[in-house]
Amino acid sequence: NQALNLFEELSQSIPREKYMMYGELFGEVYPHSEVTQNLDVQAIQTRVYESPNNHFFAFDIAIEEIGPPLKILFILPNCYFLF
Repeated sequence: NQALNLFEELSQSIPREKYMMYGELFGEVYPHSEVTQNLDVQAIQTRVYESPNNHFFAFDIAIEEIGPPLKILFILPNCYFLF
């Protein structure tokens, strides 16, 4: 699980009490004759056609500080944007 791996990496490099990931679930419906439909998943939205599978796109991470203030700037590799 990529999200779990990210939180494990964060907890080692930036030890804090709480990490929160914000994102969006999307997908499952993609009505196209050349795309095989996945019958094992449920639609997240209707009338929005993005993918035949369910996906989660994380767009923000909050780190709750307990202890001294956190003053750090970091870049996470392999982050991609939808638009």
